Amino acid sequence: MTDEKKPGLSLPMRRGIACAGIMVFLFFYVWVVASLGQLIRGGPITALIFYALAGTLWGLPLIPLIAWSERYQWKKKK
Repeated sequence: MTDEKKPGLSLPMRRGIACAGIMVFLFFYVWVVASLGQLIRGGPITALIFYALAGTLWGLPLIPLIAWSERYQWKKKK
């Protein structure tokens, strides 16, 4: 019995999966933000604050996905 680990996903594969995940997330995120933006009552300042927050906070849920996509173990040369 050897203690060899099965090879995981390669770096390009992880990046491709992460890219697809980001695109799907952004599609739904923009759809939800635009839908909620239509419901805002309170004037242009309220809308500005809402869209400013929505436009800057979209990246927070993606941090774990991006971290996963870059967590790759390079093969050591023997």
